[in-house]
Amino acid sequence: MEGSCRQTLREAWGAAALLLATAVPFSAVSALAAPAAASRHVQAELVSEVESIQPGQPFWLGLHLKMEPGWHTYWKNPGDSGLPTRLTWKLPDGFEAAPIEWPYPKPFSQGPVTSYGYERDVLLPVRVTPRASLTPGQPVTLAARADWLECREQCLPGRAELKVTLPVAASAPRPVAALAAVFAQTRKKLPAVPAGWTFEAAESGTGLQLQLRPPKTWGTIEQAYFFSEQPEVVDYAAAQALASAPNGYRLDLATAPNVARPLVRLRGVLVTTSAEGGTCAVRVEAPVVKKIGGLRPTPEGGEAMTIRAKVLAAVVLAAAAVPATARAAAVVGQPAPDFTLVDTSGAKHSLSDLKGKMVVLEWVNFECPFVGKHYGSGNMQKLQKAYTGKGVVWLSINSSAEGKQGYFPPDKINALMKEKGAAPSAYLIDTDGRVGRAYGAKTTPHMFVVDPRGAVVYAGGIDDTPSTDQADIATAKNYVRAALDEALAGKPVTAASSAPYGCSVKYR
Repeated sequence: MEGSCRQTLREAWGAAALLLATAVPFSAVSALAAPAAASRHVQAELVSEVESIQPGQPFWLGLHLKMEPGWHTYWKNPGDSGLPTRLTWKLPDGFEAAPIEWPYPKPFSQGPVTSYGYERDVLLPVRVTPRASLTPGQPVTLAARADWLECREQCLPGRAELKVTLPVAASAPRPVAALAAVFAQTRKKLPAVPAGWTFEAAESGTGLQLQLRPPKTWGTIEQAYFFSEQPEVVDYAAAQALASAPNGYRLDLATAPNVARPLVRLRGVLVTTSAEGGTCAVRVEAPVVKKIGGLRPTPEGGEAMTIRAKVLAAVVLAAAAVPATARAAAVVGQPAPDFTLVDTSGAKHSLSDLKGKMVVLEWVNFECPFVGKHYGSGNMQKLQKAYTGKGVVWLSINSSAEGKQGYFPPDKINALMKEKGAAPSAYLIDTDGRVGRAYGAKTTPHMFVVDPRGAVVYAGGIDDTPSTDQADIATAKNYVRAALDEALAGKPVTAASSAPYGCSVKYR
């Protein structure tokens, strides 16, 4: 599938959803799909673009997700929180399914947490190639298990077993009339191969600068937004400033607090809108160089000539820009931000009082399914008991605001802790979110390890397998265990940072 360049940025985010919402219901079209499967807030169907298939000739299927108002699912890189939708195929022998082709997403923000995803409706197309030895006249059934995360204020895992049955024909297939416009609209949101575009990136004192040179026929760019495909490279919540530059434009991107350096390449999707109203989504694969050809990185405090005084389109700015203080974070190798919080009995705990001890900070929300994965399996409790037994101080911190998911009064917290067999040194209450914001805590769980000197030696996820499935724990690499073992042995932490995963912290 190939993307194209039309519409305004605001229109493009809504047009596909509107078309999907008003199209003929997929399950009403014979031979397209089995009846829709539904979770609590999302309906899922597997649909075909064509009425039949030819032996050996590729065709397109699509996973259609229809979300209730206010709910969303996630892009291939979900951003600060969430999970990408996954398809696990059960295909006839000799069939091959390519990876999902992802329409470009939209940003969603909740306090300092920004994620990428879809609302209302999305079609995720997949190219399927059948075997050449199929016999015309016989039907074939293609099945897939779809897994997704649906979020509003809370997040819930969704799963559906789906299938579609199609006849095999010797003649070229006809498109399904009821879905032709839907697949066409989805193609417009797929990032195109950047024919005629050039990209370079360079690190600056404040982050990254992406230089873009569109084709001469493209016109004046007025709006731009970069969706990073790489986790923990850009600060998703920071505004992206578009400026004119020699031979093109520059987009200033703030880097994630614990970005792994040196950066070699910048990869993602750039969505731009021209003064003439055309929108284009193009793939970006930019080398990160010391000096961009024809453009010197702007010094810190330097002046950027913005396009019509616009930094971003209002839709992006409202979704993505947060106050600078909200983007504070605990940085590996730097002193951990000091704090004082009370536990469920009202006793005060200050990080500065723990100098000389190894400390784990665990952001927790017992109503989050990711936290449920690690507590329901006993994984988190085992870690707590194992390392507090070695003298480590383990502090569970809840930054959920009162009235939000995960907030409980102290007596309820104590009851939950007892029920789950939780064994931290203390459970601390951060209702105003001050400590969570100071650390840049984005997800539950989000883990930090502070060494006896008071420096952050690890920041990120609990392990390398982002899912809500307890069965994944056995094969996951536990980053927290590895960091503690190395730090307690006096060794440098090999994997000092990773992308956290889980529900967004429910700040006020």
